[in-house]
Amino acid sequence: MSAYYKVAAKNLLEKNLSELLYEEALSSQQQHDRQRIELQSGHVYTFVGQYSIWGHWIIEAGSVRRDNCQAQCPLQLLVDAQNELELNDSVLANLMEEMGNSLVSDVELLQNRASLSASAITKLNFNDQQMYFEGHPKAIANKGRMGWGMMEHQKYAPEHSPNIQLRWLATQSEFLQVGYQEEWTPITLLQESLSPENIKTIYEKLPDRDGEWHFIPVHPWQWEHKIQTLFARELADGVLVDLGQMGDFFQPQQSLRTLANRVASGRLDIKLPITVLNTSCFRGIPARYIRIGAELSAWLKELCAKDIELTNTHILQEVAGVHLPQSLYQQVAGAPYRYHELLGAIWREPVQNYLGTSQQAVMLGALWQTDNEGQPLLATWLTESGLNLNEWLSDLFKYMVVPLYHLLCRHGVGLVAHGQNITLVLEAGRVVGLALKDFQGDLRLDERVYDSHHKLSKDAIDALDRLPAEYLIHDLQTGNFVTALRFLSALCLREFGFCESMFYGLLAAEVRAYQTRNSHAVDQHERYDLFTPKVAKLCINRVRLVQGYDDSAQRPIPIRGSDVDNPLFLAEKSASLNAVQENVA
Repeated sequence: MSAYYKVAAKNLLEKNLSELLYEEALSSQQQHDRQRIELQSGHVYTFVGQYSIWGHWIIEAGSVRRDNCQAQCPLQLLVDAQNELELNDSVLANLMEEMGNSLVSDVELLQNRASLSASAITKLNFNDQQMYFEGHPKAIANKGRMGWGMMEHQKYAPEHSPNIQLRWLATQSEFLQVGYQEEWTPITLLQESLSPENIKTIYEKLPDRDGEWHFIPVHPWQWEHKIQTLFARELADGVLVDLGQMGDFFQPQQSLRTLANRVASGRLDIKLPITVLNTSCFRGIPARYIRIGAELSAWLKELCAKDIELTNTHILQEVAGVHLPQSLYQQVAGAPYRYHELLGAIWREPVQNYLGTSQQAVMLGALWQTDNEGQPLLATWLTESGLNLNEWLSDLFKYMVVPLYHLLCRHGVGLVAHGQNITLVLEAGRVVGLALKDFQGDLRLDERVYDSHHKLSKDAIDALDRLPAEYLIHDLQTGNFVTALRFLSALCLREFGFCESMFYGLLAAEVRAYQTRNSHAVDQHERYDLFTPKVAKLCINRVRLVQGYDDSAQRPIPIRGSDVDNPLFLAEKSASLNAVQENVA
């Protein structure tokens, strides 16, 4: 067993144990200086850790023991805890495969980082950094990629940094759904990633050069495994014209299906369906938002341009989208959702186009990454900034959380803002701005109509979910606080000894400062109350444990666990208590 495998297995075991305990799929009891988990299989797991302000365990590296021996295998934990996790044999077997895929990818990640320090990783550009990141912090099998073998991982996974050349199709189908911003056309989209010679070749292959054609780029894996078979009739009948593989090379980002142009960094990213099961769902592109995607991002851009609270918030425009349903599956409304998300594309602006000459783009998820020696990337940015951790975090909250909260309060817009779709803009190591992306499915509106909503078309309003305030606020609390800040505050505690109460006290202070300068909107602040004593806990891993691998017509919905103490409430309560004690003294 290689040293890298042992480290990757240990890391994944510790992470999974922590998340399964957090989601209440397992439970532990204190025994002396260790936590003890007694399983119905007769096996006992113990570990040492700190209990975080969110109610999850920050497990001390290397401390997990199984039956008084060093625990080494996250897959063995699934077998040992099968009864507690309520896994039937079929789900267990599939989950073991998914976790095995994740583990092997983690080994590759450690090998990639072997010669790179945290400081060296921070110097890489936005796209190149992503081959060194660990992926979704909550998902216990965060690189499951069911359907891929080692060859596919090497050819298409971000940790291998491959060159991917796309397949191109043309269509005039009446069923094609499209949404373009005014300045974009099918030909200008081709020019973003194809040479003049490529485009000439394309038009020579079209049976009717004078007709109105739309072009669909296809991921090579999707072409080989889905499109050639499931769209065979459309290809035979000429509804789809295969133009061949050509054009610029792309590199995959963390989400797998978003590809960045490797030839020219300022050219559009392309998001493509890849029908593999990864983290929580199959990575297709649904048709629901294609017609409105370009409009929606243009609308958000206009909001930011006219709102002083959003001056440093950039919207990465989804300038175009196309989707072609499979004609027979289109007639089967209840077919598993993956069959309705097979063929389409979204073109999006890259973050590099919004950066000043001395600025750097960093994925939010980078903030809790470390190198192989455990050195945090954050330590490098702290040193570069010349700020102490209090000051650095205050900037983070000011430029990230406050704009997201303002979108709720002022415009009734909720964004699921997690570690992958939030991009921070840094200058000299400090946070100075924010870039937002992925609005198709991750943006919802308040059920109450705001002035801003009137500028959206009826098609956009009809396509978007409208939610009560108490549901919409989960997008910030769960999408950003629990899914991102929970791991950042844990890293700050573990690596810098920075108290979590102080961490969330700084966040609370930035939110209160925002509320003070917008005191005219006190009713909205009460409606979107971030300081309630409890916060809902949504569990993504328990969905897989319960639902298993059965196909369904809808994407999986997280399960609600027990409510947790709200760190913002606790931080303010602690600050008030300290103030009283100081006054008494």
